Amino acid sequence: MEKVKTFIKETKQFFYLTVFIILLILFSLYNSLKLEDETHYNIALSEAKNSFEKDVVYRKWVALEGGVYVPITEYTPPNPYLNVPNRDVETKEGLKLTLV
Repeated sequence: MEKVKTFIKETKQFFYLTVFIILLILFSLYNSLKLEDETHYNIALSEAKNSFEKDVVYRKWVALEGGVYVPITEYTPPNPYLNVPNRDVETKEGLKLTLV
């Protein structure tokens, strides 16, 4: 009878130890996944900020230069509200450009 009680006691201890280890592993997994998610978010936020800053710098440069000339297409037609000299020009090769 004593052996049965000892076996039951050891089995309970083993069970509790196993449950504790499983909970510890699950807690560690949760923290790792949370940290990974935060890291991905911070990387994406940093990339977005860098892209925005690059666009701002590019726009400032274009504004300081007075605009850029692009080929006239259906997607970039001449701006009828832009009344400046040399808004539309033609290259020596015959390519028509408009100021944007």
